[in-house]
Amino acid sequence: SIERASDSTFVVPVVVSEGSNELGIPMREDGFAMVSSAGQMLWTVSMHDLLVKNGYQGLVYGVGEFELDRYHLNDVQPIPGYPNEFLVSIRNLSSIARINVKTRTVLWLKTGPWVNQHDVNLLADGSVSVFGNNLVRATGKFLAPGYSQIYLYDPATGDVTTPYSKVLGDTEMHTKFEGRGTVLGNGDVFVEETNRDRLLRLSTDKVRWEYVNTVTESTSGALHWSRYLKKNEVSQQLMGRLKCDMH
Repeated sequence: SIERASDSTFVVPVVVSEGSNELGIPMREDGFAMVSSAGQMLWTVSMHDLLVKNGYQGLVYGVGEFELDRYHLNDVQPIPGYPNEFLVSIRNLSSIARINVKTRTVLWLKTGPWVNQHDVNLLADGSVSVFGNNLVRATGKFLAPGYSQIYLYDPATGDVTTPYSKVLGDTEMHTKFEGRGTVLGNGDVFVEETNRDRLLRLSTDKVRWEYVNTVTESTSGALHWSRYLKKNEVSQQLMGRLKCDMH
């Protein structure tokens, strides 16, 4: 994802290097970077260096077989009011973390219960939403039992809840890869079911609406990183263009 960090900067996952780590193990070194609006890279952080230096050797080296794509950093979110802090989603370690890039510290890290997740967001009450793909990466294949899940995690208490579980199951919402879950101000959640080209708005007990990006009766168009925008987040110039296109 590419996320706006300020009026003039963006934060984006990057591949820092491709080669070997300090033990000589082949590894793609994922990280994230701050980029100016002019396209200049201002700084870069390596997830491998950050985790190892913060005492997470057990997670980095001791869980599963070490693989080339060890981290698969798929989402970085700036934290409003904390210009040096970011939420990250590390898919291949089924972990999310809050990072301070100025001090190069991991403020907290949580592994599971989500499995190979995608998309992490900070909520107004300080908790975090996680889109859990429920994807099991087996040798040579990907298994996806059940349905995808939206988890709410409270870093202060360690509590994890799944308030949308029933409606997600009722709609058989599942995407092996990608996917987004944005919790809205009234408690509804906006979901991108990427692999089925479907968008949904759900409450905890029912479907508010759904949209499939239909092209023909048998095909649909791809959706990736869809955003739910409020009226005040869309420029009046763009709204005027949309109204003209509709007419």
